Parts: sequence; C-alpha cells; structure tokens
Amino acid sequence: MEGNNIELNIIKSILTDFQMHESEDKVLNFYGGDRISIQLYNLYKYLRKMNSYEPSILILGEHPHFAREARTGIPFTSEHVIVKMNDRHGVLEKDVYKLIGIRKDSFSALLWGQINKMSNPPLLWNLFPFYPHQENSPSNHRSLTIQEMEWGNQLLLKILEAYPSITKVFVIGNKLKYDHLNFPVDVDYLSPLEMGNPHAFVEDFNELLKISQPIKISNKV
Repeated sequence: MEGNNIELNIIKSILTDFQMHESEDKVLNFYGGDRISIQLYNLYKYLRKMNSYEPSILILGEHPHFAREARTGIPFTSEHVIVKMNDRHGVLEKDVYKLIGIRKDSFSALLWGQINKMSNPPLLWNLFPFYPHQENSPSNHRSLTIQEMEWGNQLLLKILEAYPSITKVFVIGNKLKYDHLNFPVDVDYLSPLEMGNPHAFVEDFNELLKISQPIKISNKV
C-alpha cells in the first residue's frame, strides 16, 4: 500500500503542475485555471483508476486533439467512446467522468476497440499534454518544438515512475522524431492513422501485442 501511496502522490504532483501551467500564445492548456476543470478532474479519475490495473504497456501520442482530450481530458478518449463503448475492463465507467457533450472521434473509437481485445488495459498518455497551435490561432495546429518534446520527455519519466509495472511503450508516430528522447523501457512504433489506413494500423497494433503481451489477446469484445 505504501508504494501505491507514493505513486498516487506522483500523479497528484503532475496534475497540480498541469493546473498551474498557464496557456500561451501557441499553447492551449485545458487543464489549467483557478478551479478544477472537467478535463483535470477526468484525467485524475482516469490515472487513479489505471493505477489499480498495473498496466504493462503505455501507448504514447504526440499531443492532444480538440475532439478528444480538449473535451474529456483523457488521452485518446472521446466523449462518445466514454458514453457508448462497451469497455470490458471497466476503465470507462461513464458515471465516473464529467462530460461537456457527446462528440465523436474516429481514432478514439478504433483504439478503444483494440484495447477491448487486450488482456489488461494499457495506460494512455501524450508526450506533450497541452494543445500546440499557431500563434493566437487555436484552430490551427502546429508541430511540437524540440524544447516541448524534451519537457514532455521529463514528464513521461515521472509517469513511468508512477506506474512501475510498465515495461513497454508503443509510440504512435515517426521514430525519427523521437530518436533524441530518453525511454527507460522498451519502445515500439506505430504509424499514425493518417499515414495509412485503419486496417494497417490494427494489423500493426495486434502484431506488437502478440510480441509484447505474455498473455494471449482475448477474443472477447
């Protein structure tokens, strides 16, 4: 129990930093503010729930998206998935989370469909937790700077400290973009969905799971 308390304290420390981090001309922080936002509340509930699952895999994205994290606060997770997905692991108990509406996101549905086939749910995380955009233009997305990626890398190390059961990271992105970062566990790469088709992503994902999971992938959905 002592270990769990230490890990939860790390999570609380990370989220406190999120709340205090101010939005900038090129960065939108939907977790910030004097009051606890819906997004920060949901992320805390999600991270605390995942602490009890002792995940062995972390799925890492580059940054949040408007249709998902900017609304729910949970990486790769849309409101529609929380409300409609039959989550066999019980991670997405809709009564636990607060929602703004029921917006859909195709990648969120695809990824959670794959998670439903896993023997144990992975932890979902974004390297940079805030939304990067063009100066004073939140609707126009931009790529991360080297400094933002390195800051996110330090944050990722804290997350891995909070979840010591994680032994593998699946990075959704181009390997060359992440080569300069420090990963203290094994890493495999998945091509972003927009770089191919859904079927190729699913095949790639399932192939990595066969290699990474000591327990066979469940056929139940």
